[in-house]
Amino acid sequence: MTAAQIVRLLRRDPTYLRYSALKKLHQALRRKILDHRAAPSQGSLPPKPTVVYFEPAPTYLHSRSAGKDERELMSWLIPIADKFYYDCDHDSSYRLSAAQQRELKSELKIHSRRASKYKQDDTTEPDDELEKFHCVPEVVQCLNRDSSTYLGPGQAVVWPVLDLRSDMHAGRSKSNIEDAIAYGTMNFVQHWLGIKNAIYKPGSGIWIHSVYFKDEQRQIADIHVDIEDDILSFGVTLNVENPILGLSSISPWFHLKEASIEFNPVTSVAIEYGVFGNILGNSKTISMPDIMDHLTIYICRALGFSNIKFVDHDDVIEDFSSFFEGGWGMPTILLLGVDIFFF
Repeated sequence: MTAAQIVRLLRRDPTYLRYSALKKLHQALRRKILDHRAAPSQGSLPPKPTVVYFEPAPTYLHSRSAGKDERELMSWLIPIADKFYYDCDHDSSYRLSAAQQRELKSELKIHSRRASKYKQDDTTEPDDELEKFHCVPEVVQCLNRDSSTYLGPGQAVVWPVLDLRSDMHAGRSKSNIEDAIAYGTMNFVQHWLGIKNAIYKPGSGIWIHSVYFKDEQRQIADIHVDIEDDILSFGVTLNVENPILGLSSISPWFHLKEASIEFNPVTSVAIEYGVFGNILGNSKTISMPDIMDHLTIYICRALGFSNIKFVDHDDVIEDFSSFFEGGWGMPTILLLGVDIFFF
């Protein structure tokens, strides 16, 4: 029976998990695979396939085309530079114009009504008052992305970290992995969420014929994976109840548009459910923890895992807390042992 371990990163209100910290964690998991390949101990087992999922802090991911590429006169160096940027945690917003930088770093208001559902051993319902705080988004350039996008509160992000030299995944291509993740995500959207008319656009993600936007095709889940050293990185971002509409102080998509950065038209689960509560789409009828749990399980099934375990962070990586220093809070990890078929 093929097993995978799942690391559930749960925020402590009013904080979310920074992209830069998650990238460091991701790189540490990759390093464990590379270290085992380089010097496998006699009788030791390779690192288990790991799936990390979380609700991110506000972050703009802009593609190569979003800003001027200052290396264009030395195009032969781009593959080398891309590898350097992938390996290093950095903010490449200097590639954008000064006006674009200012626009994307405009302060956003973040609203949450789900705090108590993220606290271990707390079964009480969240109150009706929205908790509000302000933050300045991170701005990160992703040279291997075809289009720009936004990550933030109200989204469910699932990142598998898989060794593609393992017996289970040997020979799988980037498109094959993306197709599997898309299959799991689409099944989840259609069968668990009950949102029909979903279609998969390879290289982009899951789109639906939006009821709210009068049958316009809109992206509800972004799928982007990367393979380096035969190790899978990144995965899927599902729009659950993140702001799609609203004023400039609320909607990140407003700022992408004002910065003249192209992005896919998007929708969310909350909008398609017709559950607004307020213009942000927050509602107690949508449980982010439940959605994140089940989305991850659907994706694990699609990738071929027949058994999964929720694991404690100390069993996955040493010095785990160091990745989340700097005022954004230590994520809570639940230690569970769960057979996938129980969900």
